[in-house]
Amino acid sequence: MLLKYTINQSIFFQKERVKWAEQKKKKFTYHFTYYLFFKIAMTNYYIQHYRRRYQRINFFDMNQDDLKAYYINYFPSRSVYEWLTRKRVIVPKPIAEKIKSNNESDDESDSDSELEHLTMNSMNIAANNREIAFEYASGAYGRYLTFPTYKQFYDKITNVVPNRFEIGAIYENVPKKIENLFGSGNKALGNKNIPLEKEFVFDIDMDDYDPYRTCCSGSQICDSCWSIFINCAVEILSTVLYEYFNWNNFFFVYSGRRGLHLWIMDYEARTLGDNERTKVMDFLNLCKNRNCETRLNTNNGNTCLSRPLNPFIEDSLSITAKYFNDLLEKQDPFKETKDVRKILSTQFPDVTNQLNTYFMTNNGQSSTSKWMAVNDIYLKHMQTKLGRNYNDTKEKNKLLEQKEEVLLKYLYPKFDTEVSKKIGHLLKSPFCIHPGTGNVCVPIHISYQEKLDSKPISKSISKFSPSTCPNMKSLSKESDYFEYVNLFDEFLKHYLNLEEQRYDFEHSLKKTKVSSKQNDLSW
Repeated sequence: MLLKYTINQSIFFQKERVKWAEQKKKKFTYHFTYYLFFKIAMTNYYIQHYRRRYQRINFFDMNQDDLKAYYINYFPSRSVYEWLTRKRVIVPKPIAEKIKSNNESDDESDSDSELEHLTMNSMNIAANNREIAFEYASGAYGRYLTFPTYKQFYDKITNVVPNRFEIGAIYENVPKKIENLFGSGNKALGNKNIPLEKEFVFDIDMDDYDPYRTCCSGSQICDSCWSIFINCAVEILSTVLYEYFNWNNFFFVYSGRRGLHLWIMDYEARTLGDNERTKVMDFLNLCKNRNCETRLNTNNGNTCLSRPLNPFIEDSLSITAKYFNDLLEKQDPFKETKDVRKILSTQFPDVTNQLNTYFMTNNGQSSTSKWMAVNDIYLKHMQTKLGRNYNDTKEKNKLLEQKEEVLLKYLYPKFDTEVSKKIGHLLKSPFCIHPGTGNVCVPIHISYQEKLDSKPISKSISKFSPSTCPNMKSLSKESDYFEYVNLFDEFLKHYLNLEEQRYDFEHSLKKTKVSSKQNDLSW
C-alpha cells in the first residue's frame, strides 16, 4: 500500500514538473515574442522619426563645396571652440597662417608638440568631455563626439563638413557611444557618466504664435513677426533673467528659420540639474497651453494670474503693453471676426455676444478702435446686469485683469519647454547653417559682465530681421556678416575674463580654508 502510494505521488509530481516546465516555456516564449515585437516597433518608430527629421524636403540646396568654403572662410571656429571649452586658444603662428590661407594644402606634417599649445590646459574637462553631435550630408547623425584640442575640432568640421552640429552637456567622464542591439540609438557608455553642466537654453518657435498673428503661419516668419513677438520675448527674458535670477551673461541667437535660441552662460545656471531646470520652466512658462480657447488662469492648477500678481508678471505686462499697440496697428488682429471669436468668448465670457455683434457690424474699424470699444461694451453690460449692485471700481479692475490676460496670451514668450528641462538635450550651435534656408544662425543680442560684481552691459544688432540675416549663398568679405562675429567675440572676450575671475576667486577661497585649517590648533 505504501509502495503504491509512493509510486502515485512520484507520477503526480512528475506530471506537475512537466506541466510547470511547459507553462514556463510558454510564458518565456510569450514574453520574448512581446519584447521582440516591441523592439521592432520602437526601431521602426526611430527610423521613421529620423527619416522625417533628416530627409525632410528642403527649399535650400545644401551644396557641400559651398558649405566647406563657409567653414574655412567664414565660420568663427576658434571663437566657437573657446566658447565651448571656456578656455582661450593659443594658436602657433604656422597653424594660424595655415588656417588664414583657407587650408588649401592638406599638410599633415604638424608635429604632436604643436597640439599642446592649442589649449591652455590639455586636461580641460570642458574640452575633453563636452558632447558635440554632427548631422552629416548623408542624413546620418553622430553623437558623443569630443574634441580635446582646437586643431581636432577645426580639422573635423573642414574635412567632414557636417550640415550642422549641435551642442550637448559636459559629462563627468569622456562620453562614448555603444550601439544598441535593437537599433534604438546611441547611449552614453556607463550608467554613472552623468552630465555635470550645460548652458541653460531656451527655444522659441514662431509657429506657437499662429493663433495670434495674421501675417504668417507655420514656419514662415516676416519682419512684422520678428519686430513684435520676438523683440518682445527678448526684452521680457532679458529683464526677468537679470531682475529675478541674477543671471547676467547670455546671448540670443536667430535659429535660421522661424525662431530664437537663448544661451545662458552664468555658472549658477549651467550647473542646474534636470529637476531645477524643470522648476524654473514651470515658474516662467505662463502659456502652458497653446490652445487660444483656454484661459491662463483656470482651475487646473495654473494660478499664475492670482492677485496680487507676481512681480515678474507685472514687469512682463508693462513690456507687453508697449508691443501690443504695435500689434494692433501692424497686424490688425481683430480684423477677421472668425479668427478672434474663440479668444473673445474665452477672455470675455460675459459679453461674448455683444462683442461679436459689434465686431461684425463695425468690420471696417481698426483693431485699435475695437480694442478700446471693449471697455464701453463690457461696463455698460455689467451696469445693466447688476443694476444697483454695480460697483464701477470693482468691474473696471475685473475688466483690466481680463485684458491683461489677453496681452500675455498674445505676446508673452512661448517656450519649447522640453529643450530647457533636460541638461543633456542638444541644441544647434551658433553660426551653423540652417539646412532649410541657408541662413546663418547668428547672435543678435548679448549681455555680459566685465567683473563679477558689476552690472551687465547689453548690446544688439540694430534693426535685425530675418530678411536681412546673412545667408551662406550671399556671404562675402565685405558683407555685414562680420558684425555678428564681432558681437559674439565681444561677448566671448568678457565672458572668458569673467570665468578667470571666478576661478581665481574660488581658488583663493580654497587656499584660505586650507591655511586656516592648518593653523587651527584647537584640537
